[in-house]
Amino acid sequence: MADLTPGDGTPRWVKISGIIAVVLVLLFAVHLIFGGMPGTHVLPEGEQTPS
Repeated sequence: MADLTPGDGTPRWVKISGIIAVVLVLLFAVHLIFGGMPGTHVLPEGEQTPS
């Protein structure tokens, strides 16, 4: 691993973690907008879950 000096800027792992976090937030937002709110996927009354 390369030695970092004070002028090297942001470490690579911080940039990658930030990109992953942004992608996850965007995916969650798209799911909420197009997939519905959490808890809206309920079974019709009288139906049971498969065992």
